[in-house]
Amino acid sequence: MAARRNAILVRYKVFIEDDDTASGGSGGGGVIPVDDIISVSGLTLGEEGTVTVPEWDRDTEISNGKRKLAPLGLKYKLKGNNLPTFKFFTSWWENRNSQIKKIRVEICDRAWKVLYTLVFTGVEISGHKMEDQDLGTPKLGIWEVTTRPYDVFMTDADGNIIVSEGGIG
Repeated sequence: MAARRNAILVRYKVFIEDDDTASGGSGGGGVIPVDDIISVSGLTLGEEGTVTVPEWDRDTEISNGKRKLAPLGLKYKLKGNNLPTFKFFTSWWENRNSQIKKIRVEICDRAWKVLYTLVFTGVEISGHKMEDQDLGTPKLGIWEVTTRPYDVFMTDADGNIIVSEGGIG
């Protein structure tokens, strides 16, 4: 009888870099590893819309060629040693009209070996808030950052593009 293997434990690393050269940003410089992230939501390559087309005696749904991306959410817990993370997100929120970032999420296995990477480009911050607080619960002090990515692409562990920007592989 073959031994069953456990599923790969997925871990992630989050990096944020300046993606905006038009408004004075460096456009690729200053990669910031954000080690304090405790939750990431919206890791998706997008969803494609559909349009209904009449075809003789029935209606058929086909792709409309437009891809929608879900908001990318990052949560972190405010602790004494991660005040730089709080200051970074607060500064980004304060200057949200002029700063566009690139967020790279590396998906890793148990040994922190990168399996694949999702790179979100043209990311604007759309929210920086603290969750509802219940005294005495483990979620005390958790901040949530909501962002709107313009596009996303995926690479493998060697940096080869699996899914290019625009969703065309």
